[in-house]
Amino acid sequence: MKPRIGITYSKKDDSTDQNYVTAVERAGGEAITLRPGDALPAAGEIDGLIFSGGVDIEPGRYGETINGTETIEHDRDALEFEAFKIAREAKLPMLGICRGFQVLNVAFGGKLIQDMKGHRSYQVPGQKSYQSVVHPLIISDQDSRLARALSGAKQVMTNSRHHQAVREAELAPSLKATACAPDGYIEVIESRDDQWVVGVQAHPERSNEVDSRFAGLFEDFINAARLRRDGNTQASTDDVVRVSLGERSYNIMIGEGVLARAGKLIRDVARGRKAFIVFDSNVQQYVDSLAASLRDSAFEVHTKAIPGGEESKSVPQLEAIWDELLGLNLGRDAVVIALGGGMIGDLAGFAAATYLRGVDFVQIPTSLLAMVDASVGGKTGVNHARGKNLLGAFWQPKLVLIDVEVLKTLPTGERVSALAEIIKYGVIDDPKFLAWQEENIGAVRNLDAKATRHAIRRSCEIKAQVVSADERESGLREILNFGHTVAHAIENCAQYGTIRHGDAVALGMIAESIAGVDKSPHWKAADHNRLVALIDAAGLPLRLPAGSGITTSALLDAARFDKKNRGGATKYMVPQAPGKVEATPVENAVMEAALMTIGAVRG
Repeated sequence: MKPRIGITYSKKDDSTDQNYVTAVERAGGEAITLRPGDALPAAGEIDGLIFSGGVDIEPGRYGETINGTETIEHDRDALEFEAFKIAREAKLPMLGICRGFQVLNVAFGGKLIQDMKGHRSYQVPGQKSYQSVVHPLIISDQDSRLARALSGAKQVMTNSRHHQAVREAELAPSLKATACAPDGYIEVIESRDDQWVVGVQAHPERSNEVDSRFAGLFEDFINAARLRRDGNTQASTDDVVRVSLGERSYNIMIGEGVLARAGKLIRDVARGRKAFIVFDSNVQQYVDSLAASLRDSAFEVHTKAIPGGEESKSVPQLEAIWDELLGLNLGRDAVVIALGGGMIGDLAGFAAATYLRGVDFVQIPTSLLAMVDASVGGKTGVNHARGKNLLGAFWQPKLVLIDVEVLKTLPTGERVSALAEIIKYGVIDDPKFLAWQEENIGAVRNLDAKATRHAIRRSCEIKAQVVSADERESGLREILNFGHTVAHAIENCAQYGTIRHGDAVALGMIAESIAGVDKSPHWKAADHNRLVALIDAAGLPLRLPAGSGITTSALLDAARFDKKNRGGATKYMVPQAPGKVEATPVENAVMEAALMTIGAVRG
């Protein structure tokens, strides 16, 4: 049964709102139009409500008070205002879509700022000058009264024309920025409590169709309505991180018991009902549960086991997957599901990207390392004798499902190794997260539920922000490679599989941090020592295995094949200051000394 979504119309002849009807239907919902004069539905008759359109509200006409915040009831928007009250009282998912410069759909809860002191003037082209609230990162033409009412916040503002990065810390405690397009075309705010509220800045009337970049947003909205209708109590406890890439956007769902619900979740994003599970032979115990969940959601299920180990991330194994897909005669509506660690995700993702020029792909990582790194961002590929991940493609998943309960069966060494990637995120982006790790790394290592889930969520949030801004690693995304130039060289020299990836990353961070002390006055010896102490506290290695025989010259030679290199110069992701790293050329003499610190043999 499709979720029933009410769509309010500001005017009877507003043909552009028909676009939202189309979008709802394409996303799998049933649209119910509500026009002026229509009887409003009872709360139980709809599963969600869309407030379409936005009009200028004249100051001085006040309606009811919500959470102590006065709102406006404008005559021609009485329908939307009354519908809003029904939706709020029933705690329905609500979607506000605005045009022009109305933000968070001020038509049903806003007031133009005319006389507030300390605000700056902002001239809207073709309109009168409005007063805008000045916020450290967020500026708007109008007072977002709706957001204030729902959150109890003193001020919540957004801006489309001069959009800047919106960080969670800059918003009210109960609100979160979940999707911000680089050009500010789409801005999403969602409530963290029982209500699900979104504001969108859009101009669909200019194209007479819903832009493809709305597709993921409407799918999310329909899914939220479906979860509410189905009474899925687990939905409120899942953490959802959004990777915002326009029509390629997707959610990362983090929680307990996610694997058992995978069929329903995948059903909502997959084009067809034929599933091909590629799994690591080490996670056989989860295959039956996943397959049963998929069959309960009417999927035809096929499976393909891949031998565990990094050596399986190869062209022969890729060909084996292609052969099986072709042998089953699966079409472009198939969905490839990766169940396992990072190796499986990379391999199955590359198969999905290349089979019939691309089929749907879902990531279900079972290792902590894959949860916080490999499963997010769309990098897929296989290794080559000359280097790691040299053959591959960017292919974003439709969904990432992270079930933290599977970590209980993960070997201790694999779990500890993954902590290197978590530490990385603090160094490259979030000093506060790094400080949190210093207090909690032991709890994460021991799989404390609260600490582990926070570490996974914050790592995914940072990676999602970076990937959303730079999908194909043309600039910013390179910061995710901190420690990896040296790490990949170590893995290459060790013939892959003999040194865990996370262990190699830990060693790579130490070496590249040493280079940072040499290259940047703002990354000091004290910062380096603090990083080393955290790596040590996590139980990660500080030196290469005794007797490895890996030489500095072999590592430097392997590093020459790193993908960041340009014009023949070898670059390393060097810390510039806490929370900032940059790709920087480093002299061989400096790097050789750093490599000897982690146990490489001179020569």
